[in-house]
Amino acid sequence: MTAAGDLSVDSIRFAALDGPTGAEGVVADALSAALAPFVDRVERDALGNVIAHRRARIGNATGAGVTTAFGPDVVAAPRLLIVAPLDEPSMIVARIDPGGFLRFRPIGPAAGVDVRAWLGQPVTVHGRRPLAGAIGTRPPHVLEAAVRDVTPDIDALFVDVGLGEADVRAAVAIGDAVTLRRPPERMAGGRLTGKAAAGGSLLAALVEIARRLAETPHPCDIVLAGAAQGAFGHRGAAAFGASLAADSTDAARTVAVVLGAASAGQRGVDSTIALGAGPTIVRGPNVHPRVQQALVGAAKRHEIPHQLEAAPGMTRTAASVLQVAGAGIACAVVQLPARYGGTAVETVAEVDVSRLARLVAAFAAGLDGEIVAALQPALIAVGSTAADDRAAGRVTS
Repeated sequence: MTAAGDLSVDSIRFAALDGPTGAEGVVADALSAALAPFVDRVERDALGNVIAHRRARIGNATGAGVTTAFGPDVVAAPRLLIVAPLDEPSMIVARIDPGGFLRFRPIGPAAGVDVRAWLGQPVTVHGRRPLAGAIGTRPPHVLEAAVRDVTPDIDALFVDVGLGEADVRAAVAIGDAVTLRRPPERMAGGRLTGKAAAGGSLLAALVEIARRLAETPHPCDIVLAGAAQGAFGHRGAAAFGASLAADSTDAARTVAVVLGAASAGQRGVDSTIALGAGPTIVRGPNVHPRVQQALVGAAKRHEIPHQLEAAPGMTRTAASVLQVAGAGIACAVVQLPARYGGTAVETVAEVDVSRLARLVAAFAAGLDGEIVAALQPALIAVGSTAADDRAAGRVTS
């Protein structure tokens, strides 16, 4: 990745890589290499997560990490976990038909793959060697009139890799992954479009956040994570979240900012979220209200354009598992507006990627022990009165 932090170049490079769910190794390798110059160490776990650590820096950005006091009984720096997904919408080979045509199924929830948008698209089959293919179905002129204008069911689709059956069986196995084959490119108006454009941009933003934090003091320990298996229940995030919040002490000093993609308004989509208007800061039960408010405050102080997004239920991000990981983690969600999600022409605004990185880096630079301590609710001792607790200093209001 570029030393100068060229977000557009990095977004394209990450998005062009193939990261099917459960086989994100190529993307993980690239992210590990890109983060390494800006952190103290980079780890990979058994699920394929990338976990980069940078200790708190007090006074200057390049000095040795300094552990800061936090809370009345614990000596530890507050910790900020910043998470972006490694994987992209993908399929799995379910059957090899006579003639060498491949039948497939979506990996994870079927809603993550739009069959209408995948029909007719070029794909890569990740077999014993990568194979270029195309998703086809019966052509219109041979269809019955009653179904000619009906979106075909996934059972009617197949992948053609151009080989005969024997060669296909030698090169492809049941369970191989299938990803879209449409590298991203720049559009007019500062837009980026292509497969995995949103996910690639989020990884580029993660690297940019690390670069910015390497140039400024920050009173909190930083953990930057590329999470595997996002489309499969966010299992990667669930694993490292449980380890980071293994007990109440670890959980109490940890705050998570989860990066995701928000559906932006387009023709036929009634949404108040707009491309080019800045990242969204999510409000709802899946986020901690005080962390959300602190993010809004950082955006206002640094004059970073942003949008508010309502999430009445669980978000489709790693916050859905991190919030209840271990002893629980206070989460916030910051999202990149995107159009045509999960298709070969995902579209994002490059300026939103830059603003997202600036926002999260600014929030991290100001996250100290006092702010994190204020996230914890006052505890009332069982059997005592409110007056007793105030007298003992167990509550502050």
